[in-house]
Amino acid sequence: METRLIKWSYSALKDFTTCPRQYAEVRVKQNFRKEDNVYASTGRAIHTALEQYVRDGIRLPDEYKSYEKYVRPLLTELTGDYRVEQKLALRHDKVPVPFDSDERWVRGIIDLLVLDHHDNTAYIVDYKTGSNKYADLRQLKLMACLVFHHYDHIQRCRVGLLFLNKNDFITDEYSKDNLSQLWASFAADLFRLNLAYETDHWMPNPSGLCKNFCPVTSCEFHGKRGR
Repeated sequence: METRLIKWSYSALKDFTTCPRQYAEVRVKQNFRKEDNVYASTGRAIHTALEQYVRDGIRLPDEYKSYEKYVRPLLTELTGDYRVEQKLALRHDKVPVPFDSDERWVRGIIDLLVLDHHDNTAYIVDYKTGSNKYADLRQLKLMACLVFHHYDHIQRCRVGLLFLNKNDFITDEYSKDNLSQLWASFAADLFRLNLAYETDHWMPNPSGLCKNFCPVTSCEFHGKRGR
């Protein structure tokens, strides 16, 4: 059976692994949609404010002023080419393409990317406004993969999740020598995703999210506590 190549991003893959049924109903069949909430809208506002602060030097609004002490050191201690909201995409053969290209296979947006061309090192920072209880560095593994393919001279990616409301900065480091292993970490989930598309079989994954955070009212687990 020939495998169909599905366009994906980290957020899409995470939605799928969280619950294939919800992924299908929201992203594929579009029978339902996730409603915006105050946490999501606030997160977007904070990201926009930090983008303008880093790129344009615009002062942070008073309600976000406390975040300056976490972001300011990134601007003074890191050396290189600063890029905010950097959009990167690849074809399936890992060739870089424009972010919205029809040929794209995978894409992602980096909140803050600093390219140190002299040290052949990239610094990748993702701002988080939620809890650090379930910190997920896999997102930054994918961002590192994108950077390695877009910038041939980069040999090392130093990455971090900056939890703005928790005063926590969780870091890791990836080498280009281990690029194949980084891609391999997504292989099993991508296989399952492609198989679900091919068979049109989307199993529900009941969890605590079913009760209050799922829009798929047709699911037998909607409104329940899950497992």
